[in-house]
Amino acid sequence: MKKSTIAISIGDPCGIGPEVTLRALKVLRENRWDAANLVVYGDREVLDVVVRRHIVPPGAATRVSLVDLKSFKGPPRARACREGGRAALEYLDAAIADAVSGKIDAVVTAPLSKEAARASHHDFTGQTEYLGRAFGVKGPVMMMLGGGLRVALVTTHCALKDVPRLVTVETVLHTILTFDRALRQYFRIRRPRIVTCGLNPHPAEDAPWTRSDRETVAPAVRLAGRHGVECAGPVAGDTAFHRALSGEFDAVVAMYHDQGLAPLKTLAFETAVNVTLGLPIVRTSPGHGTAFDVAGTGRADPGAMVEAVKCAARMLEAGRRNRTGARRFARKGGNAVSSIKKGRK
Repeated sequence: MKKSTIAISIGDPCGIGPEVTLRALKVLRENRWDAANLVVYGDREVLDVVVRRHIVPPGAATRVSLVDLKSFKGPPRARACREGGRAALEYLDAAIADAVSGKIDAVVTAPLSKEAARASHHDFTGQTEYLGRAFGVKGPVMMMLGGGLRVALVTTHCALKDVPRLVTVETVLHTILTFDRALRQYFRIRRPRIVTCGLNPHPAEDAPWTRSDRETVAPAVRLAGRHGVECAGPVAGDTAFHRALSGEFDAVVAMYHDQGLAPLKTLAFETAVNVTLGLPIVRTSPGHGTAFDVAGTGRADPGAMVEAVKCAARMLEAGRRNRTGARRFARKGGNAVSSIKKGRK
């Protein structure tokens, strides 16, 4: 069988993305991992600087299959800047375009700075949302896995005060159904057992502060059951993760970003993987950020990037050939890159 091809965008050139990319490739080579062909999307000069600064061993950048986009000018500095944000999005745009054309089967994205990306693309909120718009997918779902947990989020990058408005029967149900399909298709769980957190403390109790759970989360869980999903909830967030770790459930649906990711990253900060569900291709990413305070010091841990690459390969093996999905999108007239460049400054 022909190997799949996975693109790796190096993220913000001023962060740890270039370093963890090269270090991860070195680890994979040393372990003789060859489950997929890997192609890096970035700048040769940026990767060479990482080597010249002795952040990674000499020769590491020369053994890379690279799409050299020449997007970043000058030596990278460990801070958020508009140039770094623009370059990171150009690397990602090129990988998306090749996914749409069928050249690649999956995209692994190194971290970028939301602040820097917004300086270049005014409405940027995160790579999950960016990829959703690129492929014309309404409501892509952010999933994180690590430390024995699989977590999907109903809301992602928004203010906490906006969460109650965004948590509706429709958004909760959409997250549950998308999560259930992905667990079956990509993670080989024949009948996933999903637990859904409540938005409020003690959400299963009949209390004045749990009204929104009774009116949104509980109906969504019941509707999911009618769709054949084995789903419990609303369950208090302070017990849902323990019950999942104990083996009672396979996965957790959380209402907002930190409700779901705080427990997971406590268990697996250096190995957590971010997965975008609902796209016509596989997309994974390390679960950490750009770490400007660590960039250029040689201390960045490539563990999460290694896991992100391996996860993408496993998903491709377990699921359908996602190249078919990307080509179907292209046949429908989808223009991923042009659709997201409209907001670029």
